Amino acid sequence: MTFKQNVNASESAGWVGKLQQRGTQKVDVQSVVLMENGKAVMRKDKFFEGRAEDRSWTALHPFSSEFYLGDAPKKGRVYQAAVTWKENETSYTDTFRLD
Repeated sequence: MTFKQNVNASESAGWVGKLQQRGTQKVDVQSVVLMENGKAVMRKDKFFEGRAEDRSWTALHPFSSEFYLGDAPKKGRVYQAAVTWKENETSYTDTFRLD
């Protein structure tokens, strides 16, 4: 997952995150949670392929989704993303730090 400042004036102001699956195996992403110092600040748990009303894009296989996150990251804070996904009826959660 990456996040950067949105510079496109035709889209929502603030910061944009993008999550992209590296592999090609078929997985079903259940939720994505962005955390700031261990506290959830954004959660998305409904994914439909195509462009949403906020102009963000989601592809289901391989998974790729954009998120509008609002304010810039604050110095000294720890940001993490937790992705919960399902494969062969088993759920997994991967949590990783965003630098």
